Amino acid sequence: MVGVLLISHGKLCEQLLESNAMIAGPMEQAGSVALRAGENPDLYGERIRKAILELDTGMGVLALVDMLGGTPYNQIGSLARDLPVQIVTGMNMPMLMSLALNREEDSTLTQLADMAFESAQQGVKLLRKKETQLGKGS
Repeated sequence: MVGVLLISHGKLCEQLLESNAMIAGPMEQAGSVALRAGENPDLYGERIRKAILELDTGMGVLALVDMLGGTPYNQIGSLARDLPVQIVTGMNMPMLMSLALNREEDSTLTQLADMAFESAQQGVKLLRKKETQLGKGS
């Protein structure tokens, strides 16, 4: 099975896994590595590397990252050059729920990366009243 690793600034990744477990139950072969305030980026990268090695059972690891360009992204991007990892940024709850409910033993890394990306996009909506329905100052 492909492993799933969530990484983020602060505890966002840990909390997403916890919230997901409330709905879908604990996610098998999944983990998180939160960047601590003031943590050395290289030491953080080593914690990510260790998590990848623990989660990879031969099919690779899907890394879900909070945002493009930050320390978590930079560290996983560097590690992905040498490890079997695919990365999806913009981690959110719809993405994680889709993986939790649809990941199979034989799902490939690429299939899961595509699923996560599509679910994340579909889960983001802008809901508001039409301009004519809004009061002044709204």
